Formats: sequence, structure tokens, C-alpha cells
Amino acid sequence: MAGNTSNSELRKSALEAIGTIDPKKRISTPEIDQILSARETGQFLAQQIGRGQASFEELLQGLRYPESVSAASQAIAKLEPEAIARALPSLHSALTTMGNYHETTPQGQFSRYFLLDLIKQSDPQFLVGALKTPLTTHDAADALGDLGTEARFALPALYEAIEGNSWGTQLAIESAIKRIDPNAPKLTFTCADDLLPAEKALREAADTAEGELKRRIANVYEKHALDQDGYSYRNMTRNEVIAFARAVREVDQRAYNLFVAKLVEHEPSLADALKPAE
Repeated sequence: MAGNTSNSELRKSALEAIGTIDPKKRISTPEIDQILSARETGQFLAQQIGRGQASFEELLQGLRYPESVSAASQAIAKLEPEAIARALPSLHSALTTMGNYHETTPQGQFSRYFLLDLIKQSDPQFLVGALKTPLTTHDAADALGDLGTEARFALPALYEAIEGNSWGTQLAIESAIKRIDPNAPKLTFTCADDLLPAEKALREAADTAEGELKRRIANVYEKHALDQDGYSYRNMTRNEVIAFARAVREVDQRAYNLFVAKLVEHEPSLADALKPAE
């Protein structure tokens, strides 16, 4: 498994298991030895922190290891504001180096909670910048959403970040926006639940068209509704739905009106952005 996966956390876990089961592998494989040595360091620091014997420098060091980052975060949160401020660069680095949210182990998810809780209380502005880094976008959105209306300053960055991310991250961003601004419009649309009636109407418009118009409507449909494989149907953000509709309008106003009527019937908040063609 260790040699056949692109998931860095899964690979690390596999190598760690190999070294634990067969100590000889640790001796002969530097990567396994490095992983196990890091785990042992993290476990030692977690014990030091748990006994209340860790120095400030050891708390900062504890932020580097999955085994100790939650204990270190909780201990730093209890320090004086000046000490927390001194720890902020290390807290920022810890979030950046924890890896992709979607590839994290259960232990990593648990550790994230305490680290993010400390960052969002001590330096919420940092999370706005973290939205721009793919490895931290999901975490930053979650933490900003937890702040509720206090994080209204982050709304422009959240709206910008929702485009171009994975579907899971886009859902996390929409959730954050809704927690900050309950009146925000719907921002994500699934094919099955939101887009199917409109896309069906567009296919019917293509079927009843003739010649070049038929081909052009079909091309717009395939470009926007289907994934890159040409078979799977795409989920979309609000901006992508609007871009899809406007592309249809450029080809045929009748098809556009049929398409938009179904979209607005399902999601009335699209009405202002998608006026019927004259």
C-alpha cells in the first residue's frame, strides 16, 4: 500500500505500521526511521505537556507533530495574551503543515479542532489569507464560519475562494458563508437535486432544434453540464450556473428561456441574475 498511493497521510501510516511490525525495516529504511522518530518525539512532547513540564519552546515544538499538536494548542491557549502572540507564527506554520483536510487521519481531524480554535480566537485575520492556500482552505472556512457574524470581514474572501476548489471544500465554504450571513443566496448546485429539470429542458430544446442550432445547443450543454470525461454530470457553483445560462442565451433565446424558467422555479434567488430573453 505504501508504494501504491498518492495520499501522503495514508502512505505515512502504512510505513509507520511496517516499521512497528518489523523493526528491521526501520534500520534499513531511512524514511521509516524518520517517521517513527517523529512519532516518538511527538509522544514525548505530549507527555511533557500533559504533566505540565513543557517549556514555552517545547510547546512550540509540540505544534509540529500530530501526536502533540492538540495538547500544545490547548496549553498555549491558557497562556497570557503576550505569549500567545509570540506563538502565532508557529501556530500558522502548524496549520499549513498539517496536510490536506480531505486526506487527514482521525487523529489529524481531532488535532485540527484545537489548533483552529486557538487561531480563530487569537488571529482570525490570518484565516482570510489561509483561504488562498488549497491545503488550508477547508480548515480556514470552517473556522471562520464558527465565528458567525463576527467574521463578516471575511465574506469577500470566502465568495472568491468558493470558485475553483474541490466540491467538498466548496460545500464547507458555503456553510461558512451561511453561518456568517444567514441571508446569503444558495451558492452550490448539485446535478441530481438542483440542475436536472433545467438540464432536461435544455436537452429537449436541442432535440427539437434543427441543423446548426441543434449542434450548438448540444455543444453548450456538453461543455457546461458534463465533466471532463464527457459522461459524468457536474455539480456547480452559483457563478458556474449563471455562466452556463448566459452561454445558452448566446446560442438561442428560446432554449435560454426554457432553461432559465426551470432554474428559477427551483431556486428563485437566481431570478435577478437570469432575466428572460426578450
